[in-house]
Amino acid sequence: MTPFIELFTPVSIRGMTVKNRVVMPSMLTHMASVNGEVTDRLAAYYAERAKGGAGLIFPEATAVDDSGLSYFRGLSIAHDRYVPGLKKLARAIHEHGSRAGIQLGHGGRYAQPEFSRSARRLVSYLPGISPEEDARVMDKEEIERLAGCFVQAAERAAQAGFDMVEIHGAHGYLIGSFLSPFTNRRTDEWGGSFENRMRFAEVVIRGIRRRLGPDFPLSFRLSSDEFLPGGITVDLAAKIAAYVVHCGVDLVHVSAGMIDTNRFTGPPPVLPMGWNADNAAVIRKALEGTNALVTVAGRIHDGDTAERILREGKADLVSIGRALIADPWLPHKLETGQLKKITPCLSCNEGCVGSIGKNRPLSCAVNPRVGFEQRPARHVENARKVVIVGAGVAGMEAALTAARLGHAITLLEKDSRLGGLVNIAALPPHKDIFLRLIDHMSHELVENGVKLVLGNAVSAADLKAMAPDVIIVATGSRPVIPGFLKNSSAMTAADVLSGCPTGQKTLVLGGGLVGAETAEFLAAQGKEVAVLEMRDEIAPDMQGRARAFLMEELSARHVKLMTGLEVRSVDGNGVVIVKDRYGNEYPLPRYDTLVAAMGYRSEQSLCAELTREGMRFVAIGDCVKADKIMAAVHQGYHAAKAI
Repeated sequence: MTPFIELFTPVSIRGMTVKNRVVMPSMLTHMASVNGEVTDRLAAYYAERAKGGAGLIFPEATAVDDSGLSYFRGLSIAHDRYVPGLKKLARAIHEHGSRAGIQLGHGGRYAQPEFSRSARRLVSYLPGISPEEDARVMDKEEIERLAGCFVQAAERAAQAGFDMVEIHGAHGYLIGSFLSPFTNRRTDEWGGSFENRMRFAEVVIRGIRRRLGPDFPLSFRLSSDEFLPGGITVDLAAKIAAYVVHCGVDLVHVSAGMIDTNRFTGPPPVLPMGWNADNAAVIRKALEGTNALVTVAGRIHDGDTAERILREGKADLVSIGRALIADPWLPHKLETGQLKKITPCLSCNEGCVGSIGKNRPLSCAVNPRVGFEQRPARHVENARKVVIVGAGVAGMEAALTAARLGHAITLLEKDSRLGGLVNIAALPPHKDIFLRLIDHMSHELVENGVKLVLGNAVSAADLKAMAPDVIIVATGSRPVIPGFLKNSSAMTAADVLSGCPTGQKTLVLGGGLVGAETAEFLAAQGKEVAVLEMRDEIAPDMQGRARAFLMEELSARHVKLMTGLEVRSVDGNGVVIVKDRYGNEYPLPRYDTLVAAMGYRSEQSLCAELTREGMRFVAIGDCVKADKIMAAVHQGYHAAKAI
């Protein structure tokens, strides 16, 4: 019996029964066609999440008008010609017992002219914020036309077989721009007072209700807080929620942030699990006495968090987003007690947000199968004997994938534990979630019959004696120690993160991701910390949302950031001589401890030895190029698939 009783209790939304309380919210995929049509790839992606047990699935925001296209390969419902493809999408979700909702949206000031082929529609002009090119403030005629587009789109959604329509009023897009005092500075009937700011949403909701009738479920997504001075706060969000419910909404879908503050929309681990639930509780209280329900998003990545939110009455349903990208079968595994088999979302945003930001299809750091659901891996006919050297995440993923395909796998690791450098990466503040990935992969290695040999370094001769059919080398990387530190007492970032003591005044040499996180780690201990970086920015290699929080934390802890400086030498007393961009050289004040955080160099000694012996192998992960978890996992997966 599942311990998640509330999570797997059915719920009724205006007569529509949903089998559990798991909502998959709209998240962009870039898997639609270039003109906004549903593709086989897109349908298979959502079908997999339905197979995995999500009760209610909202595909990505669907443009109600060509002028509202915000995304490369964004989905559209702006014309009747899209209905056949949308029928296919709804059917793909229904076939596996899930309810299919559809989110109707318009990009507003965030629409992209290169996709929409028209000027951005602005609610108001915001000095210093609104784009100057390809943009115009809407007049009354245009506003009324776009409200009608939402209503027409809702009718198409019903024709396509969707069970529910969600009106996108969050994140500063068109409707959100009307709702927020920050973005709505109009002085006509569409702005000014609260009722005037609500007018566009009201016209849309009432228009859809009239068109679809009294029994069709409607959802409204809003931001509980925009995190901008003068923007929506939780008290205003609660007032907005009560108003839209009065207009005919059945489900209030509570998100957070806007594009300008999107680090709160899909936050890194610095924000705790379920962090937005307290705001949802305020909104839910404002709806007392109505039949409306609330669902909340905000790092709900595990069953315990979801169940707690429901039991405490903070929401009626929970929106699980990135965790369903990482593991589409999360609901099924929770319901059947297979907790160790759940692939954990790291909240890293490297694959989901990162790929979308580069106009690439959705991906995932820990799930390389995302976007390829229509081509499931199948057992091989001719099993091979595979030896993998190195049990970091690249080697572990290669071993898991190959074992699942039916190959016989031996995984060798020179250290006494699995995980490689991820064990170090998990030590800075908020990064312990990485250990969940190691625990999960370790469990799966055993479950899939991988032979593990730990604490034993191997040579080419050892591998030759094992006579494998395939050798995969995943020996990782090691810290770079530049020549000017060879004779110093400098420590590595790994030393510091592992607990080696430092002095009170510490200088971190290198301001990339590792150096910046090490500085935060030390500053949290009350140390006086400075960071020296040759580039003009600190942590430019860090995912943007995580970096925004980190830079705030470094500032709050008074970490001194020195950029644009090159280390020229370090004398015997540990004094660092630097050169600025103009060629001036000078010494820095003396620090008690120097920490080298200047990157990692691939460990290729085994590759070199195998090459000398004429032995064929495949190299993956950091031993090819020091990189992040996503690169390691994906390389391991594809190397195994290629066997």
